[in-house]
Amino acid sequence: MFKDFDQLVGALSDYCVAPAPYVILVDGFTNAGKSFLAKRLSEALGAVHVELDEFLNNCQGTYVAHIRYPELIHRLADLNSESRNIVLEGVCAQAIVHRIELTITTSVYVKRLVANAWVDGRVLREARSLAEAMTTEEGKTQITSRLDEEVFAYHFRFRPNERSAFVYSWNA
Repeated sequence: MFKDFDQLVGALSDYCVAPAPYVILVDGFTNAGKSFLAKRLSEALGAVHVELDEFLNNCQGTYVAHIRYPELIHRLADLNSESRNIVLEGVCAQAIVHRIELTITTSVYVKRLVANAWVDGRVLREARSLAEAMTTEEGKTQITSRLDEEVFAYHFRFRPNERSAFVYSWNA
């Protein structure tokens, strides 16, 4: 796990030594800091930042089902044909990459810490079921929208924090 941005950049630079283009996927919970990290990584690595939000049909309530996949595929193909390196970022990112059958070079999972604790981690560490994961210790639901439900389900089932090669954490 990385807490220092420069160390993360160094590790990614060492990892992405294959000929261009490479694709680094940035994933994490909603409001974890994915966009901020992806922008910084793109600048540091000389890559193009592609936000999955750019391809989202807004106000639909969920994410994965409402991505404009043909446009996303076209954009990625254009960058690939130009041999451009890519930092691709968004919520439920591994599910989307799987859906379009995109081969990524590596992935970074972003953990937002509060008082040095990963608040969202309870979902993945302690819960024995998705229903339990979506409930607070006081027995109240953590779900305020269909998007929240989708993100919790994605994290519970996909476990992107375990599947990512790199983890970057920061204190909010």
